[in-house]
Amino acid sequence: MPGLICVAPSSNIAIDGALLEKMISAAMGRGHFQTDRFCHASFCGARLHLGTFNPGPQPVFNHDRSVAVMLDGELYGTAESGNDAKLCLGLYEKEGVDFIHRLNGSFIICIHDFNQRKTLVASDRFGSRPHFFAIDSNYFMLAPSAAAVARAGGAPRLDEAAVADWFAFGKLLGDKTFFGGVRAFPAGTIFSFQGGKADFDRYWDFPYSPDNVKSEARFVDELAQTLDRAMVLRTRPSRTGSVSLSGGLDSRLVAGLIPADARGNFRAFSFGGADCEEVRIAQKVANRLNLPWNCFDIEPQIITQGASEAVEITEGMDYIGVGYIPPIHKLAARDAEVVFDGFALDLTLGGSYLDKFSHVHDRERLKEAIYQTALFSHEERGELFNAGFYDKSQEWPRFSLEESFAASSCEDLANHIDKFFLDNHVRRFTMEGYRLMRSQVEHSSPAMDNGFIDVIMALPPGMRSQHRIYRRLLAKRFPKLAAIPYNSTGVRADAPRWLWQAGANFRSRLDTVRQIVRQATAGKVAFWTKRNYVDFEKWFAKEGSWREFFGKLLSDERNLLSQRYLSKRYIAKLFDQQYSGQRDNSMKIMYIATFELFLRRFFPDN
Repeated sequence: MPGLICVAPSSNIAIDGALLEKMISAAMGRGHFQTDRFCHASFCGARLHLGTFNPGPQPVFNHDRSVAVMLDGELYGTAESGNDAKLCLGLYEKEGVDFIHRLNGSFIICIHDFNQRKTLVASDRFGSRPHFFAIDSNYFMLAPSAAAVARAGGAPRLDEAAVADWFAFGKLLGDKTFFGGVRAFPAGTIFSFQGGKADFDRYWDFPYSPDNVKSEARFVDELAQTLDRAMVLRTRPSRTGSVSLSGGLDSRLVAGLIPADARGNFRAFSFGGADCEEVRIAQKVANRLNLPWNCFDIEPQIITQGASEAVEITEGMDYIGVGYIPPIHKLAARDAEVVFDGFALDLTLGGSYLDKFSHVHDRERLKEAIYQTALFSHEERGELFNAGFYDKSQEWPRFSLEESFAASSCEDLANHIDKFFLDNHVRRFTMEGYRLMRSQVEHSSPAMDNGFIDVIMALPPGMRSQHRIYRRLLAKRFPKLAAIPYNSTGVRADAPRWLWQAGANFRSRLDTVRQIVRQATAGKVAFWTKRNYVDFEKWFAKEGSWREFFGKLLSDERNLLSQRYLSKRYIAKLFDQQYSGQRDNSMKIMYIATFELFLRRFFPDN
């Protein structure tokens, strides 16, 4: 995976250069990335990259080579030097680490001061370039791959608390990875390591501060201005770009933001069946904007053939249903150096989780409501896990939720909801999709811009709820795009709120009726939806190659590594229910398959 690899000793011992090479090899995986490397007795570093952002060699050094800087990513709103690492070096020598607070961009930076034998690592506000670290008795180690860090420290061990998280929540909460002793590097953090002592300074953490005086119209103007500026900062005259278009609001907003003088360098693409609603809406958006547009079909074989690679890239932290991302973005990279999207706008500006938990009015009930949205419920985990593992792990997910929920606390309950899901869904799940994407092509999003997010931090929750201000922004800034239906409601994005809600309710009830009919007829009668990119339930019912892949993967007891933790009988039950039409267990089966592939790749002797 692209990113930085850093090794610093805990004491005065010299670093063995072979350790750096071992980590580079593990992080490289199946990729073919450009590599910068440097090794000194007191610090070793490397950068794996695609050659798009800051393509010059790193690290950069000051005049007497007493300070070295490496940077993965790109900064915005600074004097364009084409060398962001050099810019950071100059700022560090003038101001120390305080300059990091002002940086606007998607980045992770490593600074080593040879005179002080001190290593600094800083992440952007959102942790948009996931990295992982460990500290043992000998070294601090950082890499864009958790496995690279784990293997450098000796024989990797499986973190069983992460296994419990995975099946309870469909993601890992907090800073967990599947590798014991290896943690996700925190967002918005400056880390220092000197003489074996580690210090973490969280310099930014979603500081919600609602402004209840400012008018909604004024907020709309500020959101529009900051987004326009953000997109201008992220485009370059010599750089080609593409927007990944869907049937939602986020991607159309970003496509509309493309500056007029850069439009000739942009195109758009979508993926999914040509007859699915996501693709049909995306094509309408591209046509309205006169953007060249491609559609890449998704067949079952794209996912099944790429499943092992997807699990290897995400190290088991995203499910194989998104295995189409690397091959699709490999195709997109033929026409674009950078793919743009609308990072988490549905949550940050649209209040998607506020609406989901609008019935909850105190924190204890909110925490319980989140717990009840489990992928596998407490009772189901009692069947899924083997007796020995369930007995010791049954309360681990609740403890994990307690810790993560407390860490995301905000004064206002509504802001607490959004911050929890930004910390634990966006950062620990959505970002894994970006890791898959960046295995092929660079990524950028104006929705991560500091100025834009600062405006969102001042929005009262009521304005974010039900996409209220989001729809008003879209209607004012891009009225032609607002007139195109939104795939989640089936009605125009600028429709009255009551019609918007009615459309969402109708679709939800239609899905319920569809499930009832399929269950009542034991799967003999089914009304398949053409709403989304793929319909996994339909593939399990109709696609022989899809069924064969999962059957072979999870039915061979001789090779089933996950049976140390999971019940073969319950897995068979999930398949029976799926194929008889009793229940749609497609997501559950895919999560189990992801875990099995993870064990085969990283713990084959488990």
